[in-house]
Amino acid sequence: MVHNGSPVTYLDKGRALREAILTALNELKPAGERSVVKEWHPYIILYDEYVERKKTAEIMSELFMSEGTFYRARRESIEAVAREIERIDSKSVKWIASDGLPELTSEAVQERLMRKRT
Repeated sequence: MVHNGSPVTYLDKGRALREAILTALNELKPAGERSVVKEWHPYIILYDEYVERKKTAEIMSELFMSEGTFYRARRESIEAVAREIERIDSKSVKWIASDGLPELTSEAVQERLMRKRT
């Protein structure tokens, strides 16, 4: 694959995807100082887990959440980031979305993900 006249690697795709996710995540970040109030939960859950690499149990404890509530909130947070990515007006975001999303939702990838869960 070629993008802007240069060959594209999976590393390039990963960087573009990371940029899109971080941009979308920052758009969801509430104004003001970080707090454990519900308004901050989507940002804290995703930022702490995927950027800071904190353990799920640590985040649940910080936010005073049960496991079920945490996983539901995380799923909703991921959906919010995906909606925000769709709104971003950026060539690299549109490129990764047009190329990467079909690949990520392919039957083969979904089967691999299901095998990892078991």
